[in-house]
Amino acid sequence: NNKDKKLFKIAKKIIDKDKKTNPFSIASLVFSILGFYPLIILGSILGLIFGAIAKNQINKDSNKYKQNSKGLAIAGVTISAVGLILIALLIWALTGL
Repeated sequence: NNKDKKLFKIAKKIIDKDKKTNPFSIASLVFSILGFYPLIILGSILGLIFGAIAKNQINKDSNKYKQNSKGLAIAGVTISAVGLILIALLIWALTGL
């Protein structure tokens, strides 16, 4: 049973070796994090856009990308959404609209 598990892990590594991380999912995460300070609104918007593109590409061709790509895209979209909500709340609080 342990030998089967080890063989399965080795086979999975060999199969995953040809897969790559989706570049849009990485960009989504990076821009969403940058959206909290240097790029404020622009970073969060770009994080949302790149995350949506990455999720679309991963869903269309899941055999091409590593499994972590979808998680990176989801994290980028989530962080971007939180950033935009915080910015909206800050603007609302400062202007009293």
